[in-house]
Amino acid sequence: MSRQYYIHFCQFCNRTINLESHHIDTNQMIEEHMDVCKYDALNKDKHMCSLKGCYVSQNNKNVCDSCTLNFCDFHQNATDHSCCSVFSWDDALKNPTLQPKKKVIIENDYLKAQKNQKNELQNLRKEIARNNQVKGEQEQNSDLDFSKQKTVYNEIKKNTDINHLNNNSNINSSNNFINNNNNNNNNNNNNNNNNNNNNNNNNNNNNNNNNNNNNNNNNNNNNNNNNIDFSRTSSSSSSSSSSSSSSSSTTKIIPPQPMVTKKLHGFHSKAELEQIEELKKIRGNRKLEYESDDISVCVTVVLSNGERLTAQFSKQDSLKKIQDFVNRNRSDGDEPYALCLNPSSQPLTRNDLDKSIQQLQLLPTPTLYVVLLNDLRNSIIESKRVSDLRGYFLSNKYLEMIILGVTILFAYYIFKNYQSETRNYRDFRHY
Repeated sequence: MSRQYYIHFCQFCNRTINLESHHIDTNQMIEEHMDVCKYDALNKDKHMCSLKGCYVSQNNKNVCDSCTLNFCDFHQNATDHSCCSVFSWDDALKNPTLQPKKKVIIENDYLKAQKNQKNELQNLRKEIARNNQVKGEQEQNSDLDFSKQKTVYNEIKKNTDINHLNNNSNINSSNNFINNNNNNNNNNNNNNNNNNNNNNNNNNNNNNNNNNNNNNNNNNNNNNNNNIDFSRTSSSSSSSSSSSSSSSSTTKIIPPQPMVTKKLHGFHSKAELEQIEELKKIRGNRKLEYESDDISVCVTVVLSNGERLTAQFSKQDSLKKIQDFVNRNRSDGDEPYALCLNPSSQPLTRNDLDKSIQQLQLLPTPTLYVVLLNDLRNSIIESKRVSDLRGYFLSNKYLEMIILGVTILFAYYIFKNYQSETRNYRDFRHY
């Protein structure tokens, strides 16, 4: 088999160190080579590290891209030899290899339009997000908005009340002024008419009557003018300021109402709603029937031969009525019987015949059993005999002790017999 060699380079002479596979400690081999290494003979072929204070030389070159100097393997990176401090900025600017590459920007109408379109889309997305955030805050702070609107409404209401009072005072003053002027005019007209009448009395009596009629008509017209509602025509008589204030006073301000968010429940179709209403009615009727006294109950009576009788009775019907029904429809003979709640329970007595079904607590599905008195008597005698025997055995202690001794002896006899049989079987197998 050919041996495997592991090759390493010496950092001084840059020669290969052949390591066999059976060598475990490679560091020891390298140290032995370093003690015997002669690196002066090959100095002419080496490249020195250009970093100050580093005297390492090696065959391969490690030229830096930014400063174009040679460095060893330990200082080949730009951060290891502080590449920015090697040359001054003036030399770096003069050196075209060190200058950064400029981006070539091509301006085009299509590119500009595409850029503007992207900016518009970003702005729209921001506005949509901002609007959604504002809506969420408004829904959360609806109570705060309502309180603010209420305060504003109260302030507006106060201002409108003050303006209304001022307008009313202005309207009243204007009405008083107009009434005074009308009264003065009427007085002057009356004086003039009186003078005319006095001058014309001697001339014509008919003219006097006509003048008097005219005067009366004039007085009626003046009175009608005085009775006119100036509150409606105040806007035409008053100035522009009073008209604006009166119009503002007549407008009704609706108070702010709180925002009510209704919870949306599951929607139903018309057919489903009708079915729900019918079910509600049926349940209500059943509840009323159950609570009322006239509810009908289906009573089942099991006869001694296994047959069943069913009939409808009310809750207030007595047990005697059920017994009459059984007497009319029996098919198990004419022997005397008794009604029981269970076949093994005690029969109902004569005092229970006058009680109702509700008093006997037989609801909601009452079932009764017919038990013949002969069978009932026999079962009572048998149960009494069993109880008497049990009491006799329990009361006679000596008899119990004798029975216990006999059972123990019988068990001991069976055990000994089994033991002897097993022993004989073992002896037979042994021989």
